[in-house]
Amino acid sequence: MPLELPQLVERLLHDRVDLRSPVVSVAAPRCRAALLFALVTESGRFEDRLRRSVKIRGQHFAFREGLLGDRRIVVGRSGSGQKNASEATQAIIDGHRPSLFISAGFAGGLAPTLQPFDIFVASEAKNSNGESIRLLDDDLAHEAQSSAAGFTVGRLLTFDRIIGRPEEKRELHESTGCDAVDMENFATAEVCRRNGVPFLSLRVIYDGANDAIPDYAENLLRQRTEPARWGAALGALWREPSRLKSLWQMKEKSLEASNRLAAAIEKIAATS
Repeated sequence: MPLELPQLVERLLHDRVDLRSPVVSVAAPRCRAALLFALVTESGRFEDRLRRSVKIRGQHFAFREGLLGDRRIVVGRSGSGQKNASEATQAIIDGHRPSLFISAGFAGGLAPTLQPFDIFVASEAKNSNGESIRLLDDDLAHEAQSSAAGFTVGRLLTFDRIIGRPEEKRELHESTGCDAVDMENFATAEVCRRNGVPFLSLRVIYDGANDAIPDYAENLLRQRTEPARWGAALGALWREPSRLKSLWQMKEKSLEASNRLAAAIEKIAATS
């Protein structure tokens, strides 16, 4: 039978791929799962599914805590980049001690087989310095990859900027062996390993290997808040009104990607 996402997580927690550093003391969990996104564009549709949610401030981050079924879930948004992701991950672990930490969001496809809206699970995290962290053992990665459960398993590269040109995607795919790219995952995986917290990387593919992201769209995707996104969109339209159609298509694509990601997360968080 196909290995569904909840079964993948159950196996991950049972087998406990050892992401811990040699000396670590793991405190008792306070919440079922914690999720960290970079932007509200990515997290919004999942946050809408939480019941009785409240906002919590910790350090310079805002987190949301609520119920999914009878499971207590914490959702954070770090902003783009590894530094923000690292600090937000540690803040969530210190404050909530999750049983499972999920790094979630959008990713760009590097492998030509990945298409927009595909659900992607990282078996290995890599960064642009050539460092890597194994997230799934070889047997589990192979079993998940060979399943027909509607998601793809592969290596995820964390880069310090959006990769928007098809030729650059092809070059990174060939030089790193990675299948997808994001801007935060490696940092979150590293903090979870240091703290001994079980970790899953779950992404929805936003753009395929042959899809180009124009400069003005990159600027829009980077914005952390709703007002900032509106400002970036209005600025792009002011400079070139003909961009209206593509900006609207981008908004619709982001909503669909966020919906697909939320549905995948709900399967995990409500049952694991």
